[in-house]
Amino acid sequence: MEYFVEPIEGFSGEMVAPPSKYITHRAIFISSLKGGSIKNFSNSLDCISSIKAVEKLGSRVTIGNGEMEVQPIEEPRTGIVIDAGNSGTTARFSAALSLLGREFNDITGDESLRNRPMDDAELITKHVGGILEFTDKKGYFPIRIRGPISSFDLRIGGIKSTQFISGMLIASLKLDKGFRIAFEKEPDSMGYLITTVQMLQKVGINYSLRDRSIFYLGKSERLIDKFIIPGDFSSAAFFMVAALITNSSIKIKNLSSELYQPDSRIIDILKQMCANIDVKGEIIEIRPSKLCGDTVDLRSTPDLFPIMAVLAASKEGVVRLIGSESLAYKESNRLLTTLEMLKSMGVNARLENNSLIVSGGIIRGGHVNSHGDHRIAMSAAIAGLASVEGVSIENFEAYKVSYPGFLDDLKVISG
Repeated sequence: MEYFVEPIEGFSGEMVAPPSKYITHRAIFISSLKGGSIKNFSNSLDCISSIKAVEKLGSRVTIGNGEMEVQPIEEPRTGIVIDAGNSGTTARFSAALSLLGREFNDITGDESLRNRPMDDAELITKHVGGILEFTDKKGYFPIRIRGPISSFDLRIGGIKSTQFISGMLIASLKLDKGFRIAFEKEPDSMGYLITTVQMLQKVGINYSLRDRSIFYLGKSERLIDKFIIPGDFSSAAFFMVAALITNSSIKIKNLSSELYQPDSRIIDILKQMCANIDVKGEIIEIRPSKLCGDTVDLRSTPDLFPIMAVLAASKEGVVRLIGSESLAYKESNRLLTTLEMLKSMGVNARLENNSLIVSGGIIRGGHVNSHGDHRIAMSAAIAGLASVEGVSIENFEAYKVSYPGFLDDLKVISG
C-alpha cells in the first residue's frame, strides 16, 4: 500500500492516545501464567501475535465487551512452533516461557524478525541451564529452545535487547526459588525492564531492583484482578510532533504515568527544546512553539528516534540526535532507514556512529520507503504534513503493527 500525505496549514484538535503496545504485551504474557483480565488493550498486529503465542503455549483467550480474559497455563506446552510474525517482543517472551519446559519449542517469524539478534539470549540460556539452538543463521531467529530452568545468579555484560530478560522475569512466575540478574553496565533499554518489574509487583510478585540488579524473592498466589492498559506515549509522540512542526495545537488524553513508560521522556525532551507544553493529570496539551536546542539524547528511548528526526528536520539549525546500538536491530536498521527517510524528503543529514546530525529548516517532500517499519512509515506521514510538496510512503500499511488507528487519527487532523 502506498499513501500520500499532503501538507497542511495547521490544525487545532483533540485525540485519545491509543493503548500502550508494550504494556499490552506484558499483560498478555503475565496473565497467561497467572490468569486475569485486560481492559483497554492494544489490538495492534504485534499484540495479536502475542495472543496467538500464549494460546499456542496452552492459555485460552476470550475477547468481548472491550475486555480480554486470559486463562492461566498450568504447564507450558512443548514440541510446538510459535510464529511471532513481526513482533520481537512476542518472539523473545515466547522463548523465555519455553525455558519452563523440558522439550524444544521452535520460535520463528517474518523476514524482519529473522534479522533480529538472539546471540545474547543463547549465552543467557546456557548459563541458567537451558538450551538454545539456531536453526538457520547463527545468532538470529528462528530458534529452538528448552529448559528446564530453576534458581540462578546471572551477571550480564552489554546486551542488544532486554526483551528476553523481561520474558525471563515473567517466566519466573512459575519458579519456586529466587534468583538475581545483575548488569555490569545498565542497558539503554533498562526502562522497559522497570515496567516489567512494576507490572509483576502489581500482581504480588516479590521483586526488588537496586544497584543495577533485579532480585526475585519468591512467588505469590495472589491473582490478577484486572490490567487497565494506559495510553502509549510513543504513539502520542507522533501527534505531539505533528502539532509542533505545523505550528498547531493539540490536546492528547489518556496518558497516565501510573506505570513507568520510558517514552514518557518525550515530555521532558520537548520541554528542553522550548516546546509550549502543558501537563494536567492524564492530559497533555501542546501549543505553537519556537523550538530551541541542538542535542537530543535518545539512548534510553530509541523508539522516539525516527519521529524526533522529523522534528529536527523541521527546526532551524543543526540538531544532533544521540541514538543507541539497539536501533540497528529493530524492524529495520533504524539508524540507516531514518537517515534514508530524511534524505528522500530533501533534508540534509548524516550519521556519526550512533548519532544522526540533521541540518533542518525545511522538509521538501518526496517518496519514502518504510522498509516495512511501522515507525518509519508513521514518521514519514507526519513529515508530510509540514512538507512543501507532500510525501508518499511505500509499504505504509506497516503502521498497523503498533498503531492500527493511526491513519484515522491522521485524517482527523489533516482534514
